[in-house]
Amino acid sequence: MNNIGVGIDTLGLNTTGGDNTSLGDAAEFNNGFGSGNTFLGSGADTVGNFTNGTALGFRSQLFASNSIVLGNGSISKIYGNVTTITAISDRRRKKEIKALDAELGLDFIERLRPVSYRFNNGDETERYGFIAQDLEQALPASLHDAVERSEPGLGLALIERQNDENRTYRVSYGELTAPIVQQQQQQIEAEQQQNADLRHALATVEGQVAALEAQNDALRRSVAALREQVASLARVSVRAANYR
Repeated sequence: MNNIGVGIDTLGLNTTGGDNTSLGDAAEFNNGFGSGNTFLGSGADTVGNFTNGTALGFRSQLFASNSIVLGNGSISKIYGNVTTITAISDRRRKKEIKALDAELGLDFIERLRPVSYRFNNGDETERYGFIAQDLEQALPASLHDAVERSEPGLGLALIERQNDENRTYRVSYGELTAPIVQQQQQQIEAEQQQNADLRHALATVEGQVAALEAQNDALRRSVAALREQVASLARVSVRAANYR
């Protein structure tokens, strides 16, 4: 089966799983038929029979196929010289590409509730972010099942629930980028429409002002004509009185 195991009870329950590499006491102990996995560290284990997974560190727990777990629940920092992980984004590697649902724009972002928090694992570092359950409630109702009922790798990347006994929530913060961009685009479009409406209203008012000014000019001309008529009648009356 091409397995390599170093340590007491390593691959202890393995039956038909192959191409696994495990190093450490009881590493990958609970795997029965999962294959192609790598476990490094004492107690690095799995909660199911997964494929192509990696768990690195003391008591790290693999909970899905095709995934990498770094450390256990007490790990509070991951250090490196860069702050991002470069991801594949080639169109040829994607399918079912479509525009983001409008509900995942302004309405969704407005429902988000940023918080400050500390982990309850002994790390007292103050952090800023979101609570997964709050994020889930902010999502359109049509996506709730994708969080609650889907297995990892089959549901929603933004929020998923592990296959551990507590079904722990996890959030991929990078997935918030597209909704935030969409929210900004919707705001820009709304402002552009508002500006267009204001320009139209201004043009209407300017037209009304021009019409009123034209009416005023006409009234001034009418008043001047009436004054001229009155003056003419007055002159005629004076001449008539002189003849008498």
